[in-house]
Amino acid sequence: MKAEARRELEEGVRRRFDLLKDSMDERVMRHWVATEAEAIGYGGIMLVHRATGIARSTIGAVELHHPFPRGRLRSELEAHVSAAAK
Repeated sequence: MKAEARRELEEGVRRRFDLLKDSMDERVMRHWVATEAEAIGYGGIMLVHRATGIARSTIGAVELHHPFPRGRLRSELEAHVSAAAK
């Protein structure tokens, strides 16, 4: 990807994040940044990190493939996914 296209893409992510950040809770924000990174493809995590300031370790496809349901099973599922990631 050329530098100019990357800058434009990063600016678009930054604008969308600035518009949405106050209305997203932690769970929605993690899904949103993971979706942005996945849509960008190669280099997406780093680009989303630069655009939003969110840690690269927070941005990942795990959020898309292992959504946590609300309710009493949530902590059990978080523990399971955390253990599986090790």
